[in-house]
Amino acid sequence: MKNVWDTGDGVMQSWHAGGAMIVEEIENVRRYLCNDGELDDDFDDLIFTLEIDRSGQHSI
Repeated sequence: MKNVWDTGDGVMQSWHAGGAMIVEEIENVRRYLCNDGELDDDFDDLIFTLEIDRSGQHSI
């Protein structure tokens, strides 16, 4: 997982100007708190969770 962005010029930006993310892991859920390319460290520009299904039963 990588935090990247495009400012409209078609060039993928990352790893500068405050772009970063924090990952919190609780049981089978990972919560990602992302900071955009602005020089702030609020980590609230994009927040999402992923749940890991370890049951072995997958549905399509």
